[in-house]
Amino acid sequence: MFFWRRTTGKAPLTREDLAERVVRRLRRHGIRDARFDPGSFAVQYEGAVLYLENLYVEICAAPVPQQRARVKAFVDALIRLPATPDDWDRARTMLRPVLRGAAPMAVDHSAPITRPALPFLAELLVIDLPASMAYVTADHLRTWGVSADEAYAAARSNLRAGAVAPPKPGESLPTILHFVDEGDSYCASFPLVDGWLAGLAARLGGKRPVAFLPDRTTVVVTTDDPDTLLATFPLVEAEFLESARSTSPMAYVSDDLGRTVPYEAPPGHPLHHAVRRAERLLALREYDRQHRTADGLPGTPLPLRMAQRPDGSTFTYALWSGESPALMPVADLVAIADGDGGTFFVPWAELALRDLFTPLDGLTPPRHLASAFPDEATRTELKGCEIQP
Repeated sequence: MFFWRRTTGKAPLTREDLAERVVRRLRRHGIRDARFDPGSFAVQYEGAVLYLENLYVEICAAPVPQQRARVKAFVDALIRLPATPDDWDRARTMLRPVLRGAAPMAVDHSAPITRPALPFLAELLVIDLPASMAYVTADHLRTWGVSADEAYAAARSNLRAGAVAPPKPGESLPTILHFVDEGDSYCASFPLVDGWLAGLAARLGGKRPVAFLPDRTTVVVTTDDPDTLLATFPLVEAEFLESARSTSPMAYVSDDLGRTVPYEAPPGHPLHHAVRRAERLLALREYDRQHRTADGLPGTPLPLRMAQRPDGSTFTYALWSGESPALMPVADLVAIADGDGGTFFVPWAELALRDLFTPLDGLTPPRHLASAFPDEATRTELKGCEIQP
């Protein structure tokens, strides 16, 4: 970091720097009440909310002139957006469902409404505007006089996830289908439509379709062939990790009712390690987002970490080194700091059995509150359950 500062003369862009630039740009448009909310990493003004996380990820490493240009374009485009509809008849036709990470963007009145969709993913609603979209909040529902269930039903009915035409006689069959949103298709939401994924089997030679959702504009569908999937998982993971608007590195299939569910690979299955790694990567991403956006928590949130064994298997763990109270992420193992400066690993279940922590209501992803660090006697007892990860 010191060398970087010396050679460029510029410090890296911080979240506070970006928020200050956005507020300054808003004030140039005559908006005087803009204020930065660090908890949600957003700028609020005149009832609107600008979430800055995606913009920050996209430009934090860019040259300063490019950062300034992107902030200017970001703010100026939003200022020109038409107002969201204030009557239900107009709003109903403009609603669309979208898949987002389960960790909430905010916890106040500006927070989008949300409901669970898939592990570590949530379904949110947006208002589809001509050149952009706006998240639906509880304030919108009150203005329209409708319930969340009514709004979700309307949004689902507006999603045009048309069936893909079956192959013509003699037509070669693809092994991979790509769906890319060009601005208004919301194809990354198609897996929310019951039966859509299963209906792609005809284009894949009758084999079971497996879907990947690496980012907010892309759906990749391939066949349930172990060799194909083993090659696809690392490609999707790379795209997930590199994208500023990532969704999930996991694989998904249809259940017997046509609903989209996670792909399962039990121990011994050739894809077991790949499937579990993807699940854990998504968990890491959402716990990290929660850590950065949650505010006013009754303890110290411990980061979720992941490690890989020589055989390619992975595990998650939380390092507990004395924080009290501590907010524990749900992990495979807990690494407990011992008095001599070392650590030992204990299965999560061993701590739960001893009532060392309790579930904390209202947090997504879930956390458990540990009011006190284990005393020496308890640590000695737990060390008897130590495992080598």
